Amino acid sequence: MKPAGQKQKVLFYCRHNAVCSQMAEAFLKLFFPEGYEAHSAGMMAGDVHPTVKIVMAEIGVDMSGQRSKNVEEFVGTKFDCVALVCGGPPENCPFLNRARESLHCKGCQGCCRFFPFFPTGTKVLHAHFQDPTRTISLNDDTIDLFRKVRDDIKGWVIETFG
Repeated sequence: MKPAGQKQKVLFYCRHNAVCSQMAEAFLKLFFPEGYEAHSAGMMAGDVHPTVKIVMAEIGVDMSGQRSKNVEEFVGTKFDCVALVCGGPPENCPFLNRARESLHCKGCQGCCRFFPFFPTGTKVLHAHFQDPTRTISLNDDTIDLFRKVRDDIKGWVIETFG
């Protein structure tokens, strides 16, 4: 437990730090700025997905200050909570505590090379959200999927950290 007035440090992680982790970071900063210091990162950081900026702006959340960050920026950082918000099931995540004993590289996305250095958290959470980037074209259904993921993440952040 942190002393009164000291913020808990939270890292939201997803592979590209482009969608889910960006939304979660923005919501934690928006709803609970007095209690949490929010960060996000990914294994293969690129850019914040443009549709994320659109759907977040629809509800009044400005993402212009957000940037995609590689998890390397946080190597050695101690977090109070690391929240894994990838689209995959928890049993496939090498960063969850229960998977640490039997980590075997399956040739996935290169997570294994960061395994010993991945930022640690006193508490590790896993939340599964649909990956809206798997849809190739930007149409009404795609935007609706981004909105659904946005709303799911918003609800999860409020429930989990509120």
